[in-house]
Amino acid sequence: GAELASASYAVNNLAFESCADAWLPPDGQLGEITVELATAQAIAAIELLNTRGGAEGNRASKTIRVMAYQGDDMVRDKEARMLRFPYATDVAVPESVGSIDRLVLRVESYAGVGGGLNEIRLRKR
Repeated sequence: GAELASASYAVNNLAFESCADAWLPPDGQLGEITVELATAQAIAAIELLNTRGGAEGNRASKTIRVMAYQGDDMVRDKEARMLRFPYATDVAVPESVGSIDRLVLRVESYAGVGGGLNEIRLRKR
């Protein structure tokens, strides 16, 4: 099953106050992370920085599903093939989506012992 984790582990302080090192689901498991925005905002793109598993270099997310919501309505559902660390994967949010107040990012596949994210950046429109 999917594991819910705190977004504060991966969301950097371009949009939020704090950032721990990374978000890593347990080895051998898929997982998802939810980002709750304090207020609904128009986002131009979501930049995702893949994990590499620290010094071991033994993990990476291969595909991530990005779901954006306005309240209970899903307004964007996009699967993205993740670039390897240190290259950021850019997921565009069309202007027609409008404002969003929540993101759910789900690791759909991974390489090595597991997936994860080092950083999530939200570029405002």
